[in-house]
Amino acid sequence: MQLFHSAACDASGNGQGATFLTEVVVGTDGAGNATFNTTIANPLTTGVITATATNNSTGNTSEFSQCKAVAGAALPPDLSVTKSGPASINVGATFAYTIVVTNTGGSNATGVVVTDALPAQVTFVSATSTQGTCSGTTTVTCTASDARGNTGFARFEVVVKDATAPVLTLPDTITTEATSSAGADVTYTATATDLVDGARDTSCSPASGATFAVGSTTVTCTATDASGNAGSGTFLVNVVDTTAPTLTVPGPVVVANATSPLGAAVSYTATATDSVAGDVAPTCSAASGSVFAIGGTTVTCTATDSHGNTSAAQTFTVEVKGAVEQLSDQLQVVTSWKIPGHLVEIRTKGPLWSLTQAKPKVNLACQLIRDFESQLGGTLGQTLTATQREWVLDQLTRIYAVIGCVTPA
Repeated sequence: MQLFHSAACDASGNGQGATFLTEVVVGTDGAGNATFNTTIANPLTTGVITATATNNSTGNTSEFSQCKAVAGAALPPDLSVTKSGPASINVGATFAYTIVVTNTGGSNATGVVVTDALPAQVTFVSATSTQGTCSGTTTVTCTASDARGNTGFARFEVVVKDATAPVLTLPDTITTEATSSAGADVTYTATATDLVDGARDTSCSPASGATFAVGSTTVTCTATDASGNAGSGTFLVNVVDTTAPTLTVPGPVVVANATSPLGAAVSYTATATDSVAGDVAPTCSAASGSVFAIGGTTVTCTATDSHGNTSAAQTFTVEVKGAVEQLSDQLQVVTSWKIPGHLVEIRTKGPLWSLTQAKPKVNLACQLIRDFESQLGGTLGQTLTATQREWVLDQLTRIYAVIGCVTPA
């Protein structure tokens, strides 16, 4: 015989066996009756017991017997919870999911509390339950009491919301050369993509195409999706000045006549222009207006802007003519005048000859110049125009000083 336990009889009075209990081998009398004792290993809950009989010789098994009510020990409730809903949902859509609680234990479950914390990406709409009540919006709690073997469920409606900000794609650090004192115009590309809305407009400050000052500037960009989620990011724009000024010097030779045995004060113009700083004052080894010795002097100039960029050095020569060179120039000029008698040319050659000897005859040159100046005040000067006479006198006065002549007392 096989014994079974069920919670209750079925309508026919022959309860189907829900749970197998044990098996007993018995013998029957002539009328088919059997008496036996057996121990059930597991405690029984209140319900009914039914049995079937199997003939070991033929293998035939009877139908279930009539049910017999028993009073057993109360087993604890055995609750199970399942949750079901759609696999995927579009943002903004309303969808429902169901939480099912089942008691398969041996006794009633009372004060059952089921709590479901809603994700941040959804907004609560409503909740209904077949047992008890539900409350809450962010965390929903349902409370119910359930008889053993019963199933209760709660249906929740929620709206999926977009809580994800757009993702920005920004340039790496941009470094560019300054083009003016204001800095440089910088163009860049910043984009944003949203999980739901796709491509979104970006707003950046300073904007692309703006003029960025020399130095480092932080650009801040933001993008907002249709749900109001804002994403932001930053990058740097470095405007640098690495370009040296453009230097202009006179040259290659600046020529001047000496005015004394020391030479002459010579003025020249050297300029420099920088793309950022504008005009820059050059620095030269001998400043304009300095006294330059007779002969050639090399002047070296550079220019440095406010950011420390220094131009390549440029040079030129200041050539200061002494007495011999100046007398030679004078001779060339007066010869070109073609004065009858050529006396002006002859008087110019005298001091020139004196100074070009192996041992220059300085005193003789000084005397010849004094005599020349005196003759220009007489008949010799009458062979020249007033302008020519004044020019020759100026030349002689300067050359006299360059030689270092001293007028006798």
